[in-house]
Amino acid sequence: MLRVEQARLTYNETRDALAALFLPPDQRLVFWAIPRHSRVKDLAELFWLMAGKPQGTAEDDWYRAERVVRHATATACCAS
Repeated sequence: MLRVEQARLTYNETRDALAALFLPPDQRLVFWAIPRHSRVKDLAELFWLMAGKPQGTAEDDWYRAERVVRHATATACCAS
């Protein structure tokens, strides 16, 4: 799961860098403001779905997703 998240982050960053080249300079900063919160939410929901939608695991799924996103972001930014 960590490798998939790292690959997704790398792909998204590369795609966004290319897309930003086509934006006017004054719009580039707004473009880069991708909320980390939404990545964590999406991954936490994926963990929940993969576990069969159990009740009472939202907090654990959220913290697990935060750890994966934090680790994947740290390794993706430095793995060039």
